[in-house]
Amino acid sequence: MRERLLLKGSLLCLCLTSVLPAAWGANQSMAGYLYVAHRGHEPVPGQLSSYRISATGGLSLVGSPQDLGKGLTALAVDPSGRFVYVCSMAGKLWGFRSDAGVLTPLPGSPYSIDGDQESLAIAPSGRFLYMADSAIEIIRGFTLDPASGVPTQFEGKSARAANNVAHLVIDRSGRYLYATATDTSSAVLSYTIDPVSGSLTAFAEPAIPGGWFPTLSLSPDGRFLYAWSDLPDITGYAIDAGSGRLTEVAGSPFAASPLSRLAWSSAASEAVALHDDSLSTLAADTTTGALQWLGSSVSTPGSASEDVVLGPDSRFVYVADSAASTIAMFSLDAASGRLAFVRSFPTAPRPFLLSASAPAAR
Repeated sequence: MRERLLLKGSLLCLCLTSVLPAAWGANQSMAGYLYVAHRGHEPVPGQLSSYRISATGGLSLVGSPQDLGKGLTALAVDPSGRFVYVCSMAGKLWGFRSDAGVLTPLPGSPYSIDGDQESLAIAPSGRFLYMADSAIEIIRGFTLDPASGVPTQFEGKSARAANNVAHLVIDRSGRYLYATATDTSSAVLSYTIDPVSGSLTAFAEPAIPGGWFPTLSLSPDGRFLYAWSDLPDITGYAIDAGSGRLTEVAGSPFAASPLSRLAWSSAASEAVALHDDSLSTLAADTTTGALQWLGSSVSTPGSASEDVVLGPDSRFVYVADSAASTIAMFSLDAASGRLAFVRSFPTAPRPFLLSASAPAAR
């Protein structure tokens, strides 16, 4: 059996901010929400926008964009879909409650944090949030209040990492966290997560995928971890369910056009990744983790694609373009993995980070 994976050309996450035509989702049944972080430009600060995703994939802005600050680096939504978090290189963490897509700042937000925050990851339980600090070379941990979403930093429990610690991912069981770091070479660091306190404990020798500043992505079933960097290939690792240890997949690394992002479907085992100016699809063998390219690539309409994400039902793909200030929408055929461009939505300036979620349970 294979998992289809989609790849798209650019870096980081997606952002959105603009009023879209009502015909594109305002009065249709809803599939979920798309949250967009905008990099900002003088004199406009970085922003966070919220969009409803209609059943036909259309986007409509919810409320007004939230002004944040400079140097935004990561965007994350908790598993319940009720809370949204954004961090920055300026030592800030913002938190918002999402009520039907309407964003309200959490009590005390923004929260001041020392260092340069590079990445966010939230445990599947929604109880813990982790943040990579590349300046102090640690991974900070926070407990999240289940009712209010307010984060409280672990007292004296930050985990030592390595130089340029950046991308964080957590496995489906919530037992293991993996991080990238670059010192004399790239490395994938492994940690266990204490289920009660959330504290991290490093284990195993770092895996070395090669290249510089690697990015990570987990397969939807949580059995495989993929790493890529500036090299034209993807390194795959099998995750031991009992110990969390990584073993390189047979045939890895797999040849690939340079890419910056992979985004997997939670339902249909499909994902999206970024090349410079195109999207393409590949399949992952669910038994071995081996990757195989599928079909031909599809060009993206903009010149500065930054992030790619699938909608909650995996029928549509969204790509943020910071130069054109648009989000491009593609349809995805689940049977073939074939992509087709549908249209672009204008947004507020410089969208670059995206995260989608299903409607929160009531």
